Amino acid sequence: MKKIYFQLGGVFLLVALFAAPALAGEAFKASLFCEGAGSGQVTIKDSGDVIIRAQGFLPNSSLGCVGACLCAAGGPEVFLTSACTTDSQGRLKATFEGAAAGIDCPCPAVGINGCATGFSGLE
Repeated sequence: MKKIYFQLGGVFLLVALFAAPALAGEAFKASLFCEGAGSGQVTIKDSGDVIIRAQGFLPNSSLGCVGACLCAAGGPEVFLTSACTTDSQGRLKATFEGAAAGIDCPCPAVGINGCATGFSGLE
């Protein structure tokens, strides 16, 4: 009987160890929804890095990327405004290191020319 408990405990430990890196360091993650073409995903890491991965845009085009805390006490608090450029396939891969660092916001949102997302915390 002890052998079965030991084996089950080992299995649960392995499952936990494999699952932990998948969520490690991510404060928020959400899908990016666009009017017409385009879709993607946005992640805000615990370190404040904002990572945007999207596709379906015009190739080699410049887009505006904006991030804001929508429920800040004095109104929306913008933490990111930058130009984002798509590649030759119309994909956008942008990382803004530390853009949301130090901001305590339970309701961040990121927008890109006709696309927007809302977040729900993973915590």
